[in-house]
Amino acid sequence: MPKSPTEPADSATPSRVASAARRLRESWSHSVRENIREYRTLVGLFAPAAAVLWPVYGLFCSRILGLREDLGLRVVLALGCALVWLRVRVLERCGQVERLLWLAHAVVGLGWLPWHLYLANQRATYWQMSTVCFAVAFPIAVRGVDLLPGLAATALLVAITDGFRLGSPDIPVLGVVVFALWLVAAGTHILRKAHLHIEAQAELLERQNERLRELDRSKDEFTANVAHDLRTPLTVALSLAEDMARETSPTGRGRLDALSDALHLLHRQSEELLDFERLQLGVFRLDRRKVDLRSWLRRFEEGFRSLARARGLDFRLSLPATALWAEVDPVRLETALFNLVSNAFKFTPSGGLVEIGIRPFGESGAALWVQDEGEGIPGDALGRIFDRFQQVDRGPGTYTHGAGIGLSLVKTVAEAHGGRVEVRSAPGRGSRFELVLEGVVVDPILEPVEAEAPPVHRRPVANDRLMLVAEDQPMLLHLLHEVLGKVGPVALASDGLEALEKVRELEPDLLVTDNQMPGMDGLDLIATLRADPVHAGLPIILLTGEPHLAQRRLGPDSDVVVVEKPFQQSELLDAVRRILSRTGMFAA
Repeated sequence: MPKSPTEPADSATPSRVASAARRLRESWSHSVRENIREYRTLVGLFAPAAAVLWPVYGLFCSRILGLREDLGLRVVLALGCALVWLRVRVLERCGQVERLLWLAHAVVGLGWLPWHLYLANQRATYWQMSTVCFAVAFPIAVRGVDLLPGLAATALLVAITDGFRLGSPDIPVLGVVVFALWLVAAGTHILRKAHLHIEAQAELLERQNERLRELDRSKDEFTANVAHDLRTPLTVALSLAEDMARETSPTGRGRLDALSDALHLLHRQSEELLDFERLQLGVFRLDRRKVDLRSWLRRFEEGFRSLARARGLDFRLSLPATALWAEVDPVRLETALFNLVSNAFKFTPSGGLVEIGIRPFGESGAALWVQDEGEGIPGDALGRIFDRFQQVDRGPGTYTHGAGIGLSLVKTVAEAHGGRVEVRSAPGRGSRFELVLEGVVVDPILEPVEAEAPPVHRRPVANDRLMLVAEDQPMLLHLLHEVLGKVGPVALASDGLEALEKVRELEPDLLVTDNQMPGMDGLDLIATLRADPVHAGLPIILLTGEPHLAQRRLGPDSDVVVVEKPFQQSELLDAVRRILSRTGMFAA
């Protein structure tokens, strides 16, 4: 239906005008905010230099070149630059006031003053060049939306004070000035936009990287906590399997032995995972000790030989003729050795040979090697077998169990010792892994002799063998009560603070304490007791999943016996009987 002649115009038109005006205001406000942010950087960089150069340049022109100058105005400009710098950098104020002050300095100093002196010096050639230079400096010093208002204010100031006394010599100068202004303003605008875009992208990337780092840290902490928390149920399961194996029939004992082997494997895998996460969290540390590597490696011979027989393999141990003393972390080195030997047994067919050995390397190094007659590793896979979570693709229809962290952990242990892992392998010809440790061999030392225990606090009743157990996990606390009950009476405490109270109340002959407990952990409990003259000599066994860290905190002269979790019942009972026998409280 056609509109009536008297019908008002389209009502959407005022709305569009209002919307356009609003967008213009928002764009202007945004540009002003951007200018203020850029002035903060600009003033911080150039205001001190401008405060010095304004009077120095004026003196140069008047005294050296003999030109007319306005030194008073230059001093005012210098003081103004110093004031703006003080407000922006020292007082950390940068808003509309500081923006307008800086713009005023640019209009007067870089816009009006050069033209004023150019005309006052009868269009001197020097001032022609000087004006061009200032024309280049003006769009650099003035940002964004301030450029056109600044130029307009400059032109108005020139007209008011000097008039437009332009002659024919000024036309080329004016043309060059206009071109320089446009060129520098366009270039500055492009560079500024590129700088802002790069800054925004850098901030975005940094936020994303920080988020990824937080997620990675959270994942590592979660994995480490899970691996650590597995120790308590593993300890209980291993102890129960040992008890049941002794009490059941031969058939049941065989099944329980298999269960025990599976639990030991789970224990080793959890330890590997915990060690790997320690590395990711940056808390992987070595506990170096002087060890005879020949004797250390011989300890594993019978176990490896038994495992080889069970798999139908030949096993050979190659040792140097004399002792080979080195400063290494034996626990970490054992982890690396078991990973290499486990892989050799896994991939060597029945009837094949697995050989391990140790030898001197160079002047002060040692090399631990494992060689097998297995299926070998393809050449294209050798470069990535030490990467995290990587496994060799052995073709369709095959499956290799494991998480793919064993060889990565071997490499970590080697590098933590300042060494490396070398591998030679070919499909069908077996593999040889060599863990090279340089600079670890030390001069031979005597076998350590256990020092005589210092006098300890004893209760007068010689046959009373009261033991106090401190453990916050109810399941493990119950197990420790049953195991230690085979030796003598046991009192229980569910945390470190309760254990401290019961030590003072019950005067036990031996304290068996876990390390990680709420309120007061095991190490703090030990430090408190050692500081108490009455209980400073109390024998203590510390149960911990991180024995190397505990030993470091306890110190080399500590008499505390550290037992690693998960532990075997026989290991703990031997430690208890040895302590009580040494103190005269138990007949061996």
